[in-house]
Amino acid sequence: MKKVLAILLCLVLAIGTLSACGAAGGSEAPKPAESEAASSEAKPESEAASSEAASEAPAEESTPEPAEPAKDTWLCDEKTTLTVYTWEGTSSTMLPPSNDLYFWQFMEDYTNVHIEWDVQSYDNYETLVSAKLTGGVDLPDIILVGRNLDIANEAGENGLLVDLGANWNEWFPYTNAYLEKTNNTNYKKALTNADGTQYVLASQAEPEENHIMACFNTKWMQELGLEIPKTIEEFEAVLQAFKDAGDLNGNGAADEIPLTTDNLDQIRAYLDPTFGIEAYIREAGFQVGDDGVVYDTYTNDNEKALFAYLNGLYSKGLLDAEVTTNTRDIVMQKVTAERVGCFIFYCGFAITYGALLPEGQADPTGEHYTVGVPLASEWNENPYLLRHESYGTFTGVTTSCENPELAAKWLDVLMAEPWVLQTRVCGIEGQTYEVAADGSLQPIAPADGSTWTVNDLGCGQIALPYFQTKESLTFDKVIYPWFLAEYQNIRDNYEFKNASITRVPTFTPEEQEVRDLYWTDLEASWKEYRDKFIIGELDTEKDWDAYKKTLDGFGLQEMIGVYQSVYDRTK
Repeated sequence: MKKVLAILLCLVLAIGTLSACGAAGGSEAPKPAESEAASSEAKPESEAASSEAASEAPAEESTPEPAEPAKDTWLCDEKTTLTVYTWEGTSSTMLPPSNDLYFWQFMEDYTNVHIEWDVQSYDNYETLVSAKLTGGVDLPDIILVGRNLDIANEAGENGLLVDLGANWNEWFPYTNAYLEKTNNTNYKKALTNADGTQYVLASQAEPEENHIMACFNTKWMQELGLEIPKTIEEFEAVLQAFKDAGDLNGNGAADEIPLTTDNLDQIRAYLDPTFGIEAYIREAGFQVGDDGVVYDTYTNDNEKALFAYLNGLYSKGLLDAEVTTNTRDIVMQKVTAERVGCFIFYCGFAITYGALLPEGQADPTGEHYTVGVPLASEWNENPYLLRHESYGTFTGVTTSCENPELAAKWLDVLMAEPWVLQTRVCGIEGQTYEVAADGSLQPIAPADGSTWTVNDLGCGQIALPYFQTKESLTFDKVIYPWFLAEYQNIRDNYEFKNASITRVPTFTPEEQEVRDLYWTDLEASWKEYRDKFIIGELDTEKDWDAYKKTLDGFGLQEMIGVYQSVYDRTK
């Protein structure tokens, strides 16, 4: 097994100077010997952190003051205040940003920039931020717009947000270096509008990380002598073996569920590539043929084959009868009751859901769900798609900011400067992590036996843009070597591909006019038919032509034209 527990100690950054405030001169930013490392999982796919860590070194009693920084890391010679408007956090595990927290104290000392926070409720944040931008007065220097990119672009068009793309290379050296290192070619494209403007930064997972995968009940697999399936035929055979075995949970009832998920979109993300259909992009129903012509996958033969395959699983009792109405809580209840043979969700949930089982409670670090692999088929022998998804923390610099360059460079340091990234995801050296003899970074187990976490330091997932790295997903999992090996197997042995159509944040006026007319109804109609085909209320042979006619009536051909236009101008 590759040495997945060792975290790279250096980020090679060919980065020029970071200037002091505004156009003032500055000194070269340091190139740290330490690496980027890890945090707990990000929203919307947060995982439970590990319950203990490899090292037994004791944690300190209290959080120390941030170390005195070298002045050559400062962004300005004199302490400067920036105002930030943001939400309190996307989950209960996130602490609202505050200058009382270690990470934000560290950021202030490291950059010489003081942040004055205006923290709002997450639950009604879109309403609050929309009202603030609509009013256009008393705007902060930096504003988190939230999950709706249209709000940000409208504000930019109205002159309220700075065009960050106009100074991209100068203002974002660390971000550019990080994107180059991770071969993330679509990040900026996905935030750049048709007219060339880019008003926001956004959080993003590294494109090869934490994909949705099938995870199998390890105990059941071992009892039945089954191997992890690599094709759709082998996948069905494993599910059938679960069903045929009967009372695997030993409760005297035939209540085992061979396959479940909390949302059919999870199955779409996992099996679409298997059937030659692109997933992990907005409006994943459109892609490009070898001839450069866009076609829809909603009504093509690949989609028909996928629906027929899933209906076959459903009709044989292999797919959860409640698959169209499940929620995450319901699936967790089924897992806890030892009823689930296989679930489809983000691969790290092999740990999270495994801990719900009785054997998981008795052996918290053991392997109780085994991570599967992408499934091959006659439509795609080696499927997998990169995750070019920007999500949830669209953040811009307002034109009210007196020093937009400083605000932008502060965001750049926050997102991708190596020492800051390591601090955000690992915490405090000597307290939450240590450098091992081989140079790898290792989490330090809390002396009281509690779960390793850096959330109480304000680290981990934050309420501003951040990158979710491989190390972010693996650092606190060194006590799960089985998971790291299975996770690395996917990265090593499967070809990750870019989607054929670049995800774009906005459309031309002509494209948007068509979308406004058709998109919402088209997507809703497709999902309605998808569910009915899968559970057998409709037949893929008898009802397919009527289905295609219905989608055409909701503007499918017009939407193909939109994506042909998008492809032609972004290819």
